[in-house]
Amino acid sequence: MENAILCLPTDLLRSIQRYTSINFLLNTSSQLKFDKYELYYWKLNKEHSLEYHNDSKYRTNVDSKLRKGLSQLSLNLSRESRTIHFLDLDYAEMVNVSYTKVMDVNVLGNVHTLNLCGCLNLVDVSALGNVHTLNLSNCPNLVDVSALGNVHTLNLSKCNKLKDVSMLTNVYNLNLSYCRLITDVNALGNTHTLNLTDCCFIKNVSALGNVHTLNLSYCDDIVDVSALGNVHTLDLSHCYYLMNVSALSNVYNLNLSHCHRLVDVNILRNVHILNLSYCYDVKDISALGNVHTLILFRCPFITDKSTLKNVANLLL
Repeated sequence: MENAILCLPTDLLRSIQRYTSINFLLNTSSQLKFDKYELYYWKLNKEHSLEYHNDSKYRTNVDSKLRKGLSQLSLNLSRESRTIHFLDLDYAEMVNVSYTKVMDVNVLGNVHTLNLCGCLNLVDVSALGNVHTLNLSNCPNLVDVSALGNVHTLNLSKCNKLKDVSMLTNVYNLNLSYCRLITDVNALGNTHTLNLTDCCFIKNVSALGNVHTLNLSYCDDIVDVSALGNVHTLDLSHCYYLMNVSALSNVYNLNLSHCHRLVDVNILRNVHILNLSYCYDVKDISALGNVHTLILFRCPFITDKSTLKNVANLLL
């Protein structure tokens, strides 16, 4: 693998040059080219600087300068020709190496926010369990994500080989959209925000009743939503075979657009925001006068809207 060229902002490199003893703080094998503002191999070795350890004011100055610059560090590499060979970025809070040929990410385990979207060669993510916000979308060779159960915000959208998500029980925000091999989501009941868009083979959602924000759009095998009455924001759009929504009367924000088989929706009178667009078989909405926001685009058989005078936002 060839070393990646990490292009850093000019002001950041000048700051590092000005406020640190580069010969002491940077590994002697580092190749710094300040004239071109390129860095081939980055490793901060604070242990090499006696001044850093012995002078608290100097140490504070170094830390603040490095954190300020590196907190917004973005490593944008060409997806065609460059590969990361080695990175040691303990200071970096936000790192973007999306759409690169990166394979070894073991040194990125302490990064706060890490974007590895579209890294086609990425297989092993076992070292990333301490990352706070992790984007692994469009990583088609990922299979094992068992080490990521404590990641706060995790995006696994379009990880096409992913089947087992049973270890992701503590993830707060989880995006599994377009992971079409996933069938079992029973372990995800503690997730706060869960996106399962187009996970089209999921049938059983009985364990998801405590999820705050749940997107099940295009999950057209789902017919039983009786357990979802306590979900705050629920997207069931394009669930074509859904017929019974009687359990959803307390959902705050409910999207039922393109649910073509729906007929009876009057039970939803307490929903705050209700989208019934393209629900072609819905005719009677006489009980929905207290809904705050009601969206009725392309509902051709709803003719009597006289009871909707109190609806604050009516979109037709």
